[in-house]
Amino acid sequence: MVLSFLLSQPFLSADSLELAKEKHNTMAEQSTANIEVYSHVVVGRVLDIVTKKPVMSASVEIKDFLSDNKQVAYSDKSGQFTFRLEGGKQYRLTTLNNTGEIEDAKTISTIGAEPIIQVLLFWKTNIEQPVVLKRGTKNEIKSDNTASPIKKETEKVKKEKVVYRIQAGSFSKGGHNSAAARIDKSLTIKSETTNGGMIRLMVGEFSNVSDARKLSHDLQKKGFAKAFVVVYVDGLRTNLTATQAEQKYENR
Repeated sequence: MVLSFLLSQPFLSADSLELAKEKHNTMAEQSTANIEVYSHVVVGRVLDIVTKKPVMSASVEIKDFLSDNKQVAYSDKSGQFTFRLEGGKQYRLTTLNNTGEIEDAKTISTIGAEPIIQVLLFWKTNIEQPVVLKRGTKNEIKSDNTASPIKKETEKVKKEKVVYRIQAGSFSKGGHNSAAARIDKSLTIKSETTNGGMIRLMVGEFSNVSDARKLSHDLQKKGFAKAFVVVYVDGLRTNLTATQAEQKYENR
C-alpha cells in the first residue's frame, strides 16, 4: 500500500511538526544550490507492536526504487527519525533488527504528496527486558519468572547505563539448553524470547565493548558462528552495533 498522505490524527507533537516544517522550508531555500532537489520530508516513529512504546536506536533505511540510492537513520529516544526526499519518486522504507531481518516495511510516494509525510513503523521482535535465567544442576538453563530478580537486573543495568552482551544464537524451544551446556559455566547466561517463539541465548555482561568483542570471537571459535555483540541502554536491547555504541558512549 502506498503511503503518501498526512495522518488525520498526527502522532507527532506540535514541536516536532514545527521542526519538520522548518526543515522543509530550509530545504526549499537551499534547493537552487543543490544538484539534488529535496522537496519532501518524511517524519516517522518506530513503535513496539505490542506495547506501542518507542523503540530507540532502530535502524531505518529508505531506498529509491529506481536508482537504488539508500539513506540510513537511527531512531531517537522517542522512536523518531527523519529523511529528506526528492519529489516525484517512490521509495521503500524499512526498519531492520541487528540480524538484518526486516521488522516492518512501507512504500513511500512523493508523487503529488504533501511536503511533510508522517509514517509509523512497528517493531515486531520482543525487545522487553530479558528473563533472568539460572543454571540447573545438570548444566541446563531454567527460567526464573519471579518479579524480584527481573527488577534487580533492571536496576543494575540502569546504573551501568550501557551493557554489552553476546547473542550466541537463536534457538527453538528447548534447543537453547543443549547450546548452553557448551558454554563456560562461569559466564552469565540469560535468554530472550521473541514474539515468534524463538529463544535467544545471551552470554556475558560487560561495561566495555573490548571485552564483549573478545567473548564474541571466543564463542565463534567454539562453534557459535553467528555470535555477535548486542548493546543494551538503560536496560533495553537496542539496534546499535558495537562500533556505534563505542563511538557514542565510550569515546566521549
